[in-house]
Amino acid sequence: MNGPVAQRKSNPSSFAALFPDCREAVRRQSEAFDRALALLQRVGLRLHLSICSWCRRSARQIRFMRDAVASSHDHAVMETSARLSIAARGRLQIALEVREKPATAKSAQAASWAGSKRLQG
Repeated sequence: MNGPVAQRKSNPSSFAALFPDCREAVRRQSEAFDRALALLQRVGLRLHLSICSWCRRSARQIRFMRDAVASSHDHAVMETSARLSIAARGRLQIALEVREKPATAKSAQAASWAGSKRLQG
């Protein structure tokens, strides 16, 4: 791959990083949620967003989707926790612990039985 796009990808700290195209700007926006961008990448992204309304719209959409997924996960965890009894939560915890360890069918069954007796007692 030759040309300015190849140079931009191979050397993100170059001057070309200051002038990303729309595809690169959207990629950087997404990447910025996961890690801190280099200074030139941040400056280039801000310059691009200052002149490109489509990429600003994309940034709002990415932010909205990220917030919606985060709040949906929090809501689902709270809703599930509220519906399960303490005994059911204990059984699930034991089942997950047994599942993590390689075990035979008999030892898994024994652990499950012992866990249910422990919760009842």
